[in-house]
Order: sequence, then C-alpha cells, then structure tokens
Amino acid sequence: GERNSCSKTDHDATFMATKWDYYNQSGVTRPCYNAQIAVSDGVIVNADIFQNPTDIKTYIPFMERYKKYYGCYPKWPVADAGYGCFDNYMFNIRNNIKLVQKFSMYNKENDPKFKRRKFNTYNWKVNEEGYKICPNGRIFDQLLYEQHVENGKELQIKHIYCEKEKCKDCPLKDQCTQAAYKTISKDVVQEEMYRTVNENLSTDFGKWLKKQRCAQVEGVFGALKENDKFTRFTRR
Repeated sequence: GERNSCSKTDHDATFMATKWDYYNQSGVTRPCYNAQIAVSDGVIVNADIFQNPTDIKTYIPFMERYKKYYGCYPKWPVADAGYGCFDNYMFNIRNNIKLVQKFSMYNKENDPKFKRRKFNTYNWKVNEEGYKICPNGRIFDQLLYEQHVENGKELQIKHIYCEKEKCKDCPLKDQCTQAAYKTISKDVVQEEMYRTVNENLSTDFGKWLKKQRCAQVEGVFGALKENDKFTRFTRR
C-alpha cells in the first residue's frame, strides 16, 4: 500500500526506528505497529493500532474513531509536537476542536542554544510589513513564486521570497546558504495557526493541559509496560 517497507514474517508490520531505551539498544529498525491511546482523567478513552510509523498521520483517523464511539470530537485534545501539522490543524478548525497540539518548533522558540543560530530564518526579525530581515539587514520582500502542497485533503499554499539583490555581494552569504541565493517560505495561514496554539497553551489552562498530557498519557503507558508487563507485543 502506502508503506515503504514490510516484514517478511508479518506483512502487516512496518519497519520502524523505535526509541533507544532499555527495551531497545540495538539502534536498528524493527517490524512494528504504532500503538496510540487517548487518556482522560486516568482512563483510556480511545485506542487504536496503525501501520504508519509517524504520529502525524494517525491523528485524524484516531479522532474519527473517537467520534464513532462517543458521537462527538474531544474539545481539547492536547498532544505533543508529533501531531501538530497543517492538515491536522485544519481538521480541528473544521470540526470546532481547539488548537492545542504543539508544532515541531514549539519547544525551540525559547531554547537559548537554538536562538543563537542567526542564519536560521526562524530566528530572523520581522519588519512592520511582516517581511523577514536577514542578519545582514536585507529584507526578503520579493515574491518569487507560489508553492502548492497537497499532503492530504488540504491544500497548503506557501509563498517563496528572496531579497531584491538575491544576496549579491553579501559578505555573509557563504555562512548563510550554499545555493545561488537564499530563499524563504511564508505560509500566512499556518503562521496564524501557530500563533493560536501558542496563545492557547500559554494560558493557565493551557499550561495545566500540558502537565496533564505528560502525567496521564505517559503514566498509563508506564502502567501498561511495568504493571501489566506489556513490554512488547509478539505475533506469529
């Protein structure tokens, strides 16, 4: 199907890079399934198994399964950065679900080590018109083209920008890019989604949600592994 690998002994399994912990210290990919659970007040309210190794693509079918059994979607399905993406946020918006899933750069924003990377466009300043300013003070306000991305059911539109001289005679160019000139992408819709996530998670309720996600979900997984001895699932 859509998978790029399968096991010879179990054609439904997909080779995945599992976490490096005391269950796995080999560092090699193994035939696996992706187990997902949702926890509310210490109770598992939804569970499913997936062939896809990435959490991003499990979110929508997992939410649909929840609605099938309960007749509605959860309002505040807080999750870590593995579930935050354009398609999943659009799914939430269409179904009146709050945006409380972290995105990939969420924890990087206040990381001092990351913020010192001055050539990473995420750390560049923005002028009043919303255009990025590079470390050499050049403004990236020249639209080159639009990029249309279809990852699933949603159409994502990105605008690719450069600065008017295309980095000509810039003394920092060799440190900034190996290409002929630097380009950056801008997605107004996705940036607005990220702002909403930040606003929701920065409130007292949002901070409480983040704590509950760690305590409840990881706690239940720990109980399954340690108390019930489900350290691994085998199948012949």
